[in-house]
Amino acid sequence: MGNQQSQDTVPSSIASHLSHRTRTKLSEQKPGIKHLFLPPIHSRKTTGDEPCLTPTTLYSSHSSMSSSSSSSMKYTASNGRKYMITNHSRCLLPCDEEESDRLIIQHFLLKYAFGANFISPVHSLLQTSMDDRPQVLEIGTGPGTWVLEMATEFSETDFHGIDLAAMYPTTIKPSNAHFQQHDILEGGTLPFEDGTFDFIYMRQTLSAFSQTQLIQIFSEITRVLKPNGYLEIVDVEYQIQRAVPGSVSSLVNHYLQENVSSTQGPDFDLCAQLSTFTHHGGLTDTMQERVTMPLGWGDQLGDLLARNLDLFLKSLHPNLHQQQNDPKRYPTMDENNSNNKHDIGFILTDDVIHDTLEECKHNKSHLTWCTFTARKPASMDWKNEKKTATNYGDSLLSSPPTPPLDPLEWESINSFVTGYVE
Repeated sequence: MGNQQSQDTVPSSIASHLSHRTRTKLSEQKPGIKHLFLPPIHSRKTTGDEPCLTPTTLYSSHSSMSSSSSSSMKYTASNGRKYMITNHSRCLLPCDEEESDRLIIQHFLLKYAFGANFISPVHSLLQTSMDDRPQVLEIGTGPGTWVLEMATEFSETDFHGIDLAAMYPTTIKPSNAHFQQHDILEGGTLPFEDGTFDFIYMRQTLSAFSQTQLIQIFSEITRVLKPNGYLEIVDVEYQIQRAVPGSVSSLVNHYLQENVSSTQGPDFDLCAQLSTFTHHGGLTDTMQERVTMPLGWGDQLGDLLARNLDLFLKSLHPNLHQQQNDPKRYPTMDENNSNNKHDIGFILTDDVIHDTLEECKHNKSHLTWCTFTARKPASMDWKNEKKTATNYGDSLLSSPPTPPLDPLEWESINSFVTGYVE
């Protein structure tokens, strides 16, 4: 399965992008979990010819041969956080140093939960030395952690990351990592030629797009994939499992459904619908894997996952999250009988988030992450498939989701926690 997990430390090219605050927090963890993230601080050596990577490097407007960005994007600041303004997609999360740190830590949590950085059967291809180097694309690269780590491991392959926000580093290590700022919905295309990539990877990006936009994106993915190329998608279902009806967690679930997953429709089931989205573009050989990730229990890994969810909820756009806590707006048990939680004035505050995480720990709640792979056939007319996708999309938007698996059938992370946490 992809590149199997190990207990090696994070490459210095990635660890050096963590802010001092986050490195300090992680260093306070017990040895059983700390080694999963940080190399020894003294292992990062620089010379006069080698610039030291710092968190501020992530947000430099400087362009290099290996990365490019645009200064035309507009931003707004709220509560000390930086949010992007766009008319094409929903930017619910900030694009600043704190969010970069959260995404970097989340990357390694997911890597160890799934046991690899990818599950698609492309491992041997990425290791092959050839004149026509394999090409890999990550859509929604964020701080570029996946690209940087993959490029470090597979030196014979070129890795490209694109994102609407230029959070990626502009000083690149290693040299086979390349970044570009691009809005996929601006003009509706990816900035690459037909049949460019052997492997395309996406993680936690689907909620930013409507179903109509996803149909367009998957058509573009099919176009730029090489014949027999693979697509892999990793995303989360924004629902806290084992939330007791009428509890604060259930209210947060409803709120996430209405505000984070609302573009997908009230009946949208992410894991169940992924195969439908990719099949309409002509992709085949689909495979899906689920992992349940504990929130606040299961020793230190569960604690880190709960902390990551805490930061995610508190980082949501100020239209969705408010720092101040108003007891008058906090829903009571009687008010939970309302069919529309917005009618009772529910707002996501720090107190609500705190109580939610306490409930998660008590109820042994978890989040479900899905990873999905599909292959482009060796021979297909993608232009004809694109026309078919446009017509098929109308029926897709109105079709009910396929039933999800029973939670008892899902792979549990408990054995992983027991094996890797002291």
